[in-house]
Amino acid sequence: MSGTGEIIVAHPTRPKVPGERSTISRIVDRIRAMVSRGSGFVSPWLAAGSGWSDPRWWSNDLDDCLPIVTELTALGLPPFGRGVELIASTVAGVDLVGYRYDKAAQIDVKLDPQPELLRDPDRLSTPWNWKYAVVNDLILFGNHFSFLGEPNAQGWPRWLEPINVEAVDIGVDRDPKSDTYGMIFWRVDGQTYPYGSILHINAGNRSGYLLGRGAIAQYRDALSGILSTSEHSANYFRRGGLPSAVISVDDPDLSAEAAEDIKSKYEAAMSGRRRRPLVIPKIYEFTPVVSDAEKQQLVESRTWDAGLVAMILGIPAHYLGLPGTSMTYTNIESADIGFVRDTVDRWAKPFEGSVTKWAMPYGQTARFDWTGRMRTDSKTRAEVLGLEITAGITTVDEARRMLHKRPLTEAEKPATPAALLPFTGQQTPPDQEPEPEEIGA
Repeated sequence: MSGTGEIIVAHPTRPKVPGERSTISRIVDRIRAMVSRGSGFVSPWLAAGSGWSDPRWWSNDLDDCLPIVTELTALGLPPFGRGVELIASTVAGVDLVGYRYDKAAQIDVKLDPQPELLRDPDRLSTPWNWKYAVVNDLILFGNHFSFLGEPNAQGWPRWLEPINVEAVDIGVDRDPKSDTYGMIFWRVDGQTYPYGSILHINAGNRSGYLLGRGAIAQYRDALSGILSTSEHSANYFRRGGLPSAVISVDDPDLSAEAAEDIKSKYEAAMSGRRRRPLVIPKIYEFTPVVSDAEKQQLVESRTWDAGLVAMILGIPAHYLGLPGTSMTYTNIESADIGFVRDTVDRWAKPFEGSVTKWAMPYGQTARFDWTGRMRTDSKTRAEVLGLEITAGITTVDEARRMLHKRPLTEAEKPATPAALLPFTGQQTPPDQEPEPEEIGA
């Protein structure tokens, strides 16, 4: 296959040490090892599912005793589906904001206006849905892919076009004559694209590997066990896990036809809404089978499974309705900070970093603005802002913007209390008595 595009190697101006192999060459070797047995492509879903090391994914030698974990079966588990939704909706509800570094002030300053890519990243969806879908891809599969949209005047994309993660393959060029491998490229529904022409956000990848690894791949066996538990409990109530009764007959020569006749008569007597008396000869022994429905629902096992899902997703147990650490002495702001820091950042940081590196000019960054999420009650927020204004950390106009209020006009601004006016030496300090006038002066 012919070359598909040029790859810009990191540190292009650094002199090459004799005999040194480039980073791209080493990455190509890793991909080559995976595709040497196939057609030159590695599916991100399969590669992530195997952790790039499990040969059973390539020989289809999977454990038939466990349910296959897919996107639908995993999200069909209420704790897992709810946990993924909680993380994704948390990120989706926060603005992705662009900043530039101000050398003079040595701080990051918000871009004004914000880049079109961040204001409206997906022309076919809303910004909320776009962020929600990206985080879903990262949690489930460890990868997200998007085509880069039309460039702006500076050559950077104005929008993105998300791609179904299961439709993307990664491969390398191969020259059949010399059996050598060249550039890395993507294949989407049979069409090849240069490596840098698609935005790739990965999470959970190992050092030196391009593809990420999601929860379905990393915790496949654990999720299969949870699915087995749920399946067993459902089958018990759907098809009946035990017979309703046992009828013993004191006849060693009982034929199959006679046994079937006895069973049919029992079913006819016990079927319907009104159960009728059952009359059987004395030689028959009737033993009803009593089952413990609560045990068959595997209540304790299901509680453990829900706790395991909370552990897999890194979500505090009480977020999924499970018994957990008491929240009596924890305020809402502290709980939100802990949730974002310990759970959500695991997926938000790769999101920010990839958009910054691949879709924004050098010197600009994209970061989630969590200030709107960390809301306290009105009284506490007013007290904090008042202290910041008094200490000179925040101005009144900045504080009003944080509360989504417009700046006050000069006519609307209240007069500064005399006690807060600076002392100029022309007025008497409040704690000093005036000196008496001299007589005869």
